[in-house]
Amino acid sequence: MALNILIFVGVIFFVVRPYFIEQRYERDRLAVDSQIASVTETLVNRKSSLERTLVDWAAMERRVCVHPRKE
Repeated sequence: MALNILIFVGVIFFVVRPYFIEQRYERDRLAVDSQIASVTETLVNRKSSLERTLVDWAAMERRVCVHPRKE
């Protein structure tokens, strides 16, 4: 009887538990990968937006400065 309990506890401790721990690590890794992809996409979109703004400002600057500056 005690041997059966020991085997049962051993199976849970050395087989079942590591399986669930591995599953949790895999879920966490996928969640982190998804978050990294989301942040990367957000930063790329923000960079693109800022680049467009700079191009618009440069075009506006060229239109405003009709006469070149005298030095």
